[in-house]
Amino acid sequence: MSHSKTVRLVTAIIFNYLAILLFVPLQAQASLLSDSVNVSFPTDSSNDIVTVVTGPEFTHGDSSSIGNNLLLDGEYIDILESAVVYHIRGNGGIVNIEGVDYISPGFASGHQFVFSDLDFSGIPNAILTGVTVALTDVINVELGTDVFFNADSVTLNLGRILVKYNNDINPSFGTITMNLQFATAPVPLPGSVIFLVSGLAILSRGFLTRHKKLDIV
Repeated sequence: MSHSKTVRLVTAIIFNYLAILLFVPLQAQASLLSDSVNVSFPTDSSNDIVTVVTGPEFTHGDSSSIGNNLLLDGEYIDILESAVVYHIRGNGGIVNIEGVDYISPGFASGHQFVFSDLDFSGIPNAILTGVTVALTDVINVELGTDVFFNADSVTLNLGRILVKYNNDINPSFGTITMNLQFATAPVPLPGSVIFLVSGLAILSRGFLTRHKKLDIV
């Protein structure tokens, strides 16, 4: 076998093996469905661990501390495959901002929901890398001011939220959707991969050295 063919063969074996180990899993669909997520309201120590299913995880008056103690009639929290949705109701004073009436949900400064232990299934070692916020009939929810995240949790500060006012007869509702982006965290190569790469490199170096000696002779 020629020098160039050997180099190409060794390179192809190494990269193909690494591709199988590192890149193929990324094709899987990551999801929070079936994951156990911790949802807390630290101010009054309300805390629940729920398994993510299709449909809202928390509703007003359910058996959870979040739903029973904190959510108003018509409100819900729904954890989706890669998003958290809070359907929120206005329940406080009315304020006018640039000709539009809004109503407070009644939360105080420092009140917050924390969604933690967000482990995406389908992608090994997946971590949260970004959040985008979508609002319907809600204002004052901004990333970096009211929404914060780390590798496996999202915090929603509630104190500044205002819901677009409907009227005195019908409740005013709005929706906050926090869309989650994720990626695979870099992990050290398994020992077997390092051993394989090292072995192939040694074999290749040995062959090339022997080949050069034969050329000299």
